[in-house]
Amino acid sequence: METEIVEWIGLGLSFFVAFIFSLFHVALWSTSKISISRYLEDREKPYRLKILEIYEDLRISVEIIRALFLIAFLIYLFVVFPALTLWPLSYLAIAFGIYLIFFDLLPRLFNSLNNS
Repeated sequence: METEIVEWIGLGLSFFVAFIFSLFHVALWSTSKISISRYLEDREKPYRLKILEIYEDLRISVEIIRALFLIAFLIYLFVVFPALTLWPLSYLAIAFGIYLIFFDLLPRLFNSLNNS
């Protein structure tokens, strides 16, 4: 069965969006309210307070959206490569490896490069 172009586009877009949200996730979880407050020192006080109020909600929403796009990526991976359904342990190992490298280690590396 031939894989359609829409499925490949979905796989690529879900990977890209999940990677971007993984970068946001790592960046937001590595900063604190104090460092955000220092970064916003030159802004007006009501603006700074509003950002600090929604900071926790922003972190949680980025984590939820990241999880949704990771699930979408794994579903598209299943759709594009249907032979993986025959080897569930291999699929699990491949999915875990992709998650570990592209959605955890690589965003942490980019975030550490930004901090130095």
